[in-house]
Amino acid sequence: MLVAGVISRKHIDDVVLHTNFPDRKLQSFLKNNNINRTNASFEDIKKIYKYYLKEGHIKYELHPFLEKRLIKHFEELQKGIKHSPNYIWEQTGGLPGIHAEVLSVNEMLHKIEKSMKTKDLIMSEDIFKEMIGFNKNLTQNAVMIRCGDCNFLTYDIPFIEKIIKQ
Repeated sequence: MLVAGVISRKHIDDVVLHTNFPDRKLQSFLKNNNINRTNASFEDIKKIYKYYLKEGHIKYELHPFLEKRLIKHFEELQKGIKHSPNYIWEQTGGLPGIHAEVLSVNEMLHKIEKSMKTKDLIMSEDIFKEMIGFNKNLTQNAVMIRCGDCNFLTYDIPFIEKIIKQ
């Protein structure tokens, strides 16, 4: 069980926490929609967000700033992006954009944007630099690093990622 969170250093006095999507429901949804790592598209990820929005696991659809990064990530994946040999997709859920740290960042982006609109401020992608994130594996009681997908989607956000052995 992974819990991830993100805070804003400047705009929102709140910590947003998320767990990964419930695995059994996710696997069933992926199977029923014939979505897997090999054939997944940006539109498939949006479909997953819509499903979990209806299920109540998330409060917002994919934020435009993350959409832009996700589209770019899919373009890079098609070029044959490489990850280290010790990185196993199945250990992380297998699809870009659906892990707890991205869900947390997504919700924080929506909250900051709403707050800034009430102050007549315009949000830019520099907002990522105003956040701090973390991942923690609850079953192993250890801080975790981001997977390659999440690292790309959340670049500019410093994450607490020192691996601590208990």
